[in-house]
Amino acid sequence: MSQEIETKVLDINVAAIKNKLAELGAQKIQETRLSVDWYQAKGEKEGAANWFLRITDLPHID
Repeated sequence: MSQEIETKVLDINVAAIKNKLAELGAQKIQETRLSVDWYQAKGEKEGAANWFLRITDLPHID
């Protein structure tokens, strides 16, 4: 079974989103940056379906 995930980052108004979340009563529980790495098994051909995704938390830098 094959699955596809598509991600698009468009023009984002961060301040407007934060204001809207505050209006809705949302509370920040965590602020983090993520690193996303894609891996393919050695010997797999380009376009093969066996890809692995690793998401890790980046250290917070002040």
